[in-house]
This record gives sequence, C-alpha cells and structure tokens, in this order.
Amino acid sequence: MLSNRRLVLAGSVLIVGVCLLGAFGAVGVADPSNETTEHEHPDEAEVEGNESAVSQWLRDRLDDRLGESSVLLSERQYDGARDAVGEEYDELLGRYAEVEDSEDEETEDEERRTAEEFEEAVENQRNLTDDVEAYERTYEEYQDAVEDGDGDRARDLARDLDELAASIEERADRADDEYDRIEEETGRDTSAERESVENIRSEIDSQHSEVREREFVETELSVDGDPTEISFREPMTLSGTVQTVEGEPVTNEPIALEIEGQRLSTTTTATGSFSVPYRPTVLPLDASALEVEYVPERGSPYVGSNATVPVSVEQVDSTTEVTENTESAAFGDDLMVNGTVSADDVAVDAVPVVLVVDGEEYDRTETTQNGTFTVNTTVPANVPSGDADVRVLTDLEDQALSNSEAIVPVSITETQSDLEVRVEPTGEDGAIIAGELSTTAGEALPNQTIEIDVEGARTEVRTTDEGTFERTITLPDEPTATVTVTYADPGSNIEDAEVSMTLDLNDGDGAGSLDGLLDSYGIPVSGDTLLLSALVAVMGVALAVGISRRRASRGTEDEIEGENELPGATGVTTNAQAIRALLLAARKRLRAGETDRAIQSAYAAARLALGRGPSEAMTHWEFYQTCLAEGLSEKEIDCLKSLTTRYETAVYAPYSTPTDVADEAIGDAERFAES
Repeated sequence: MLSNRRLVLAGSVLIVGVCLLGAFGAVGVADPSNETTEHEHPDEAEVEGNESAVSQWLRDRLDDRLGESSVLLSERQYDGARDAVGEEYDELLGRYAEVEDSEDEETEDEERRTAEEFEEAVENQRNLTDDVEAYERTYEEYQDAVEDGDGDRARDLARDLDELAASIEERADRADDEYDRIEEETGRDTSAERESVENIRSEIDSQHSEVREREFVETELSVDGDPTEISFREPMTLSGTVQTVEGEPVTNEPIALEIEGQRLSTTTTATGSFSVPYRPTVLPLDASALEVEYVPERGSPYVGSNATVPVSVEQVDSTTEVTENTESAAFGDDLMVNGTVSADDVAVDAVPVVLVVDGEEYDRTETTQNGTFTVNTTVPANVPSGDADVRVLTDLEDQALSNSEAIVPVSITETQSDLEVRVEPTGEDGAIIAGELSTTAGEALPNQTIEIDVEGARTEVRTTDEGTFERTITLPDEPTATVTVTYADPGSNIEDAEVSMTLDLNDGDGAGSLDGLLDSYGIPVSGDTLLLSALVAVMGVALAVGISRRRASRGTEDEIEGENELPGATGVTTNAQAIRALLLAARKRLRAGETDRAIQSAYAAARLALGRGPSEAMTHWEFYQTCLAEGLSEKEIDCLKSLTTRYETAVYAPYSTPTDVADEAIGDAERFAES
C-alpha cells in the first residue's frame, strides 16, 4: 500500500488522436516483465533450469495425455478423451514451444518439428473423437429408424454413417502416421496408442459393414479416356459403365464423377453407360493416371466405386481478372474483390483463389461453374495506410493450369486512435501503467505494441484481444518521474498516439496532493484508494492534469482555449479539447455498458464547459446553486439540474443507471459543450 509517498500528475498529457487519462486506484497486478514462479507440477519444478530435462519432461507429458485420450476414446469416454487433450494439453504445448525457443539452433529446429507434430496429432485426435461420437450417436438414430420401419430415414442416416466411417478411417490412418513421426523424433513407444486407434477403426469398420450390406448395393466403375494426352485446351472424353458387383447395369441413374476435386455430373443410359468431357484444371502435371470416383446421389441405394485412366498432362495459362473491388477502406471496413478466372477465354470452375493483402493471405475460395469468385476480409490494423499491396491469385503450382494473379487498387486510409492511460500505485516504489488502445469509434485494437518510457527506461507491452494493456514499473527515487506511453507503428493504418505525464512523488498533503485535491471538489477518498480521472467521478476536469491534443501525422497543435486555472494545479488550463475528450469517453463507456461511469464523465465535461472552477470545496449541489445564482438561463438551469440529479444517482445509488437515462445525461452535457 502507498502510505507516505503519493503519486500526483503534475505535468501535461499530450494526446495524439484522442488520448484520455483514466482511473487511478489501488489494484495489484503481476508484472509481465518480471520472472515470477508460476504454479507448476512438482516434477516439472524439479527439472526447472535444465532445458533438456524440461523439454523431455514436457514431451513425456504430451505423449502421455495423447495416449490417455486414445485409450479413453476406445472406451467411448468422450468427455474424458477431450479433457486429456484440452486446455492443459495446450498449456503444456505452449511451454514446450517456449523451452525450445531458448535452445541452440539445431536443437531448436528439431524441437519445433516435434512441437508441430504434437500439434497436428492432438488436432487429429480431437477430430477423431468428434467423429467417433457422431458415428455412435448417428448409429443409434439409424437403429431407431430401422426398428420403426422408416426406410427412407434409415438410408439417409446410413449415408451419414458412410461419410463418418470414411472420415474415421482417414483420421485413424493419419494418427498412425503421426505416431510414427512422434516415435521417430522422441524415441517413445507409441504401441499402446496405436492399439487403441486400431481398436476404434476395427469396431467402426465391423459395425459399418453391416449397415452397408443392409442399405446399399455395391457397384463397379469401368472408365476409358480419349485422348490420353490432355490439357484444358484439349479435354478428355470419359466413357464407361456403372454396374453392380453382380453385373447388373445401374440404369438411368444421375451420377457424379469426382477427379482431383473436380465434379462432373451426368446420367447413365438404359444400359448403365455414360460419356462426359473432362477439362483438367488442378490435375498435377506429373500425373500418370486419373483417379475417377463414382459418387452416388444421397438418396441412391448404391455405394460409390473407383477406377483409373492413364493420362499425361500439358499446362495451359490461366487468366485472373478483377471485375469489381473496394477502392478505399479503413481499419475494420470490409475489403471485397470480385473477379473471374479463365483459360483460352473459357471460364474455369473449382479453382482455388486467394486474397493476399500486404503479403499475407486473408481469404480463400473456389471459382463457381461460370468462373467467378468473391473474396473479402476486414481490414486489419497491420496494413499500412496508403496504396495497399492487394492481390488475388489462383493457388496453383505445377498443375494443369498455370498460376495467375491480378493487382487490386485499394487505398487504405488512416484511422484515429484513442489511447487511455491510468496509473495505479502498487507499493512504495512501484506503480502499474495500464490502459486501453482503441479507435475513436470505440473498437478495440488487439495485438498492438505499446512503449512505456519512465525517465528513459523503456519497455514494451502488447495489447490483449480487448485492446487493454498493463505493465508494472519501478519508480525512480526522485521527486518526480516523467512517464510517456506511446503507440507508433509505421506498418499500421492506425494513427500514432502518445500520453505523457509527470508523477509527483513528494510526500505531504499540500494543495498538490491527490486526496487533498479530490477533497476540494467534494469527492470522498477512502484509505489509499485514490481516484484520479478526467473520466470518472470528477467535479472539475484536470485534477492537476493539463490536456492538449495534437495530430502527430500533421505536425499541428490545436490552440488551447480558455484561461481558467483549476485549483491545486500549476499552469493547467481548461480547454475545448478536454471537453471533447470527456464526452468521447462518456459515449465510449455507454457503448461498453458502463452507464454510471459514462454519466460521471459527462458531468465532468459539463462542469468544465460551464467554465467555473470552484474557489472552495463544492459538492455537486453546491456547484448547482452557484450556477443558479450567477444567472444561467432557465433552460440551462433545468438541464444542469437534470444532469446533477443523474450524476448523484450514478455515484451513490446501489443500482446501475439505465442506458436510456445515461444517454440523456450525456446529451445534456453535450448541449453545454455546444453552447
């Protein structure tokens, strides 16, 4: 607790964009920059400091949990299987990544590969758990449909089971491959995990074989292709037949043939034959055979089958064109691009298209049957303002169609920022610098770097997903300390922002002390919980804080308006910028649902707008009586009375103010600011 030394803001707050000073209270928060001991497993604590031992311990725990999940899944304990590879698994994997970052380069590469393998393995395990649980649930529904004699629903559910069984088979194969890699990298015996996965595969396969036999008819697909040397320009004609394994033709049946992600639709004849053209688009250039899959319609009684056709491929150039796009956008705006992909003036379908902004992929889609596409994204903060590097391109490499791209002309405009900073004492020589970075519209700016400078000692902190940040600082053993908090990123489209303040570290309870100053405004102070804010419960505005505003990008500074000195401050003036900042804070807090704090900010703005700093301690009603005696208009008096009543309710009532009432209070304050 802060006892004799008191923090007082004695200097000015420089705001770039809109920068506000927040609450000053006693809140204990751990210093992210300090090396503190976290709650750890006892075994882990014993090996702390030995990176190799820590790494091995973490690998063992990751493998143990993965194996435990596999065993629990084979026993159909789905919740337990998920818990074994849940949040604690992610924490262990995160710590493993931190350990490998500190080792030598060769070991680091090896550990990174292992971390990636564990990450892939756990993702596959989670998906496998979901699929097996879905299969069991669907199988129960299927049995109910069979018992009820509902043949159509039974077949529909059987088709779901068919898809789930195929997915489970694929994930089981992938699990085997991942266990191979883990065993090779770590030397761990994964035979128990493999056995559990094999048990799952075997049980599902046996169960599903009965379903397929009851509901579906097995088929055989025969296909020939002509010519065998093909390109998008020279398509192949696929001709063949579909019949049952007993040799009966599948007649007059709508069918789909899938080849490397392309789907061709046709209908068999009365003899079960078909003929359909095939233009290769994504087929690899080194392909020597086409894998053709017959895919029955969902309601069909038939099971799909496969065949191969010999082939050689020649590449054809593709063309990507933009037909419509967003021309100008700012942070948080939608950025949209429409276009087409063609080859030899023929529309190309089912080709992957990627939206790339400033070298980073933001959206992916496939072309439609007529070759069109739409990709879009929300403009992130980390795209520089100005003419952006925006491209759309086909994601093709060594395939039947060549890669192509189109440049998209888009201008990214700068967005004004709102940097709020508060100082919270933590002890005799420490304080927390905390705050929030957002746009002036109130949208949080996550994952941005904030620099904190305390008398030349610099540190950085990243904003959270909510745009907040905090860092504990050590105060110098000096009478004052200048703290500057800065957001400046040349690679961003967010306007730079800076808050600079001087902390008065002197002892005493004079006119400059915080609690004495608060008391002069009639604000109660309890113990060491000191409230300092141009946003919260303030009767005047600055409380020994001067506020100005400057646009760094333009290099101009607004003139400070007004000459009224606030009590307890030296050389501090009121001004229109402070009023605007307070009203902005009020609106922002209203949007955040903080109605009481919104009214307090609005009241502070109105009191400053009236241009009357009290010469002696005044409560809110004493201030109202002073204004009444000084001849405000009847309309202004009514407005101030309403605002004062709402302020009193916001501060002292045991319930929160309704949103509509807070909105009206802010409106009253805005009318004072406009007058």
